Amino acid sequence: MCSIRMLVYILIFILIPSSVAADKNFYLTPRIGWSTFTGNIGIELQYKHFAFDIGDLTGKNIKHYLTFGFKYYFYSNHSTIYTGIGGGVALTDNEGDSESTPVTSHTGLIIGYRWRWNSKWELNLGLGPLFPLKKGEEGPLMLDLVLGYSF
Repeated sequence: MCSIRMLVYILIFILIPSSVAADKNFYLTPRIGWSTFTGNIGIELQYKHFAFDIGDLTGKNIKHYLTFGFKYYFYSNHSTIYTGIGGGVALTDNEGDSESTPVTSHTGLIIGYRWRWNSKWELNLGLGPLFPLKKGEEGPLMLDLVLGYSF
C-alpha cells in the first residue's frame, strides 16, 4: 500500500504543471517529437515570452527538412497557451550529385498549449494552417507535438 501511495505522489509531481516557477528569463530546450517548428529533433531558445525553434525533420523521400519558427508564450515560466509562425525548407540529395537541392518550402501559423512540469519536462501540442510556397501544392496542417527538457 505504501508503494502505491509513493507512486501516486511521483505521478502527481511529474504530471501536474508547475504553478510556481523561478523567475528565469532564458531557457534552452532540446526537443524530440514531430513538429514543423523543431522537426523530429531540434532545439528551442526562449527569452522571456519569445522563442526561436530550429530542427531537422526526416520524412518519406526527404532526407533532411530544415524547420524553424518563432513563438510567443503568454506566460514565460509556466504552462501556457502559445502562438507562432514557422516554416521550413526540404532538402533532398540528388543521385550522383553531392550537393543538396531545395525542393519545397512552407510557412504557417500555429496556436497551441505548453505543459511545463516542476521536473523541467515540457510537452507542446499545437495545430494550425500550413501555406506551401509553391503553386499547386496542398497545405496540410502545421503540427507541434514535442517533448522537451528545459535548462
